[in-house]
Amino acid sequence: MKSKAMIMFIVASAICMFVLAAPTGFCGGRKEQVAGCEKTHKDSAYSADGKVGQVFEILLDSNPATSSQWQLVSSPDEKVLKFIGSHYRPPITRMAGPGGKAIWTFKALSPGRAVIVFGCLRPREKDGKPTKCITVTINVR
Repeated sequence: MKSKAMIMFIVASAICMFVLAAPTGFCGGRKEQVAGCEKTHKDSAYSADGKVGQVFEILLDSNPATSSQWQLVSSPDEKVLKFIGSHYRPPITRMAGPGGKAIWTFKALSPGRAVIVFGCLRPREKDGKPTKCITVTINVR
C-alpha cells in the first residue's frame, strides 16, 4: 500500500514539474493554450478564436537584461480588437538572469478578424528592425 502511494506521489510530482516548467503562452479569457504564443522562432504565426467581450492575454518570453523589448509592429483592427494594456511579469525564481513574460491584453469588441504583429526590438539599434516577429490572428465570433 505504501509503495502504491509513493508511486502516485512521484507521478504527481513529475506532472507538476512538467506543467510548471512548460511554456505558458495563453490567448483568450479562458486561458486556453495557443501553441507557440511565446515561441522564439525568428518569425512565427499563431491564431486563436474567441467571442465578443472576451479578453485575450498574449504572453511572450521577455528578458529586460537583454535590452530587447516587445512592441506592436502592426496594431489590430480597432473595430474588432481593443488594446487594453501590457506589462511585464518577472520570473518566479531567485536565480539571476532568467526572463519573465511580456503580457499583452486585448478585448474583442465585434465579430471579425484582427491581426496583431509583435516585434522584438533593441531600442539602441539604429536600423530598428525586429530580431523576432510574432503574428497572432484573433478570429472573433
